[in-house]
Amino acid sequence: MTTPPKGEIIPARYSEHHRTGSPRQQLTALSEQVAEKELELAELRTSLSHFQRRYYQKIGRRYVELDTLRARLAQRRAELAPEDEHSVRDAWYRHYRAKQSAHEFQEHQEQQPPVAAESERPPADDGAKRLYRAIAVQIHPDRAEGEAARRYRTALMAELNAAWEKGDLARMQAILEEWRSSPEAVAGRDQAAERQRLQRAIDRLEKRLAALTGEISRISSSELGRLMLKVREASARGRDLLADLAAELDLKIELTRQELEDLNVR
Repeated sequence: MTTPPKGEIIPARYSEHHRTGSPRQQLTALSEQVAEKELELAELRTSLSHFQRRYYQKIGRRYVELDTLRARLAQRRAELAPEDEHSVRDAWYRHYRAKQSAHEFQEHQEQQPPVAAESERPPADDGAKRLYRAIAVQIHPDRAEGEAARRYRTALMAELNAAWEKGDLARMQAILEEWRSSPEAVAGRDQAAERQRLQRAIDRLEKRLAALTGEISRISSSELGRLMLKVREASARGRDLLADLAAELDLKIELTRQELEDLNVR
């Protein structure tokens, strides 16, 4: 797995604005950028979740079968040559790897509830994306003015992300209406408090923007993230990379099974 980038990452576009804009302008610009990044991360996580399910359904079970056959083959070789230390060690290693593959596959199956295939899930349209951004700009926890307000905003943001992943526009709209009628949405107080509140909100949004950028980079550069990108690029060229990998594994499974059958007749 690839290690995520270290340190805070502040996009150049905001850095330039930070040097020239007023605190209110900075807050507005940052809120828009954070909302955009929140949406990008939500879409990335949803896509990766669907891709992971496809991967385990099409590829994962084949690796389990192949590792199991290889373990049985190594065990048979060790039985035929018990004095060969290499064969004995290989049998132990293959058995261990087969158990790990089966455990990983089973763990994933138990953790994932039944869902529709990615192709059956309608893509989000521009209206849904605009609605998400509009809500996220207003309710984001990093704009909270107190701990109670932060908890409230955090709960709303979690509900927004859940509604987004389900494609539930009615719930997203209800969240927006709930926010508009909440006490947290009411502004006020003296100018000094307002300036301090603005600056603290800016500081929190800067940190959140850096965290979102880092998380997007981490997911995109992970093994599964890179594979998803390769599959998408191949699909754009008319090639089904997962189908090719499945066919390759099927061939290895058949060859290993045949080799095991040949050893068993000895």
